[in-house]
Amino acid sequence: MLEKTEKTAFISQILQREMGILSTDLLIFSAMASLNLSIVMNNLSTILLLTIFGLLWNILCIAFFSYFVFDDFWFEKGLVEFGNSTGVVASGLLLLRLADPNNLSKTLPIFTSKQLFAQLLLSGGFFTVLSPFLLSRIGLTYWTELCGALSLLVVIIAFFLNNKLTVLFK
Repeated sequence: MLEKTEKTAFISQILQREMGILSTDLLIFSAMASLNLSIVMNNLSTILLLTIFGLLWNILCIAFFSYFVFDDFWFEKGLVEFGNSTGVVASGLLLLRLADPNNLSKTLPIFTSKQLFAQLLLSGGFFTVLSPFLLSRIGLTYWTELCGALSLLVVIIAFFLNNKLTVLFK
């Protein structure tokens, strides 16, 4: 509204930044305060296994899939997706800023446009709400198989859409 009425002088960039930092600190503090350490310690091996597998999967995606899926600036696009998938959108944006400080790749507008759609489905969206329900109905094994099949389908579609599948078979 302030931009439309040309009253952006009322916006304090410093205050916005500080409020964002405070919000992040409070989020991290409340998340850490709500941890039940006995539950974490009882499941430490499972947590470590999932963490290591998730990290390896994300490294594989940036090192291999992003090359075949993205046309131009595959590293920058893969890097922002790596940061996003390993934690927070801000991590991906920070990595992108480090790899492409002058925004030569024009990855930022593409990524933020994609996030408008992806957030509705993934991060706090449809699948996040659907996951506990389906887990309780079909069980962890079938849910894992379903997620794996969907991931494979998305990768195959991306390869075909970018006509890069032929590179693998040459």
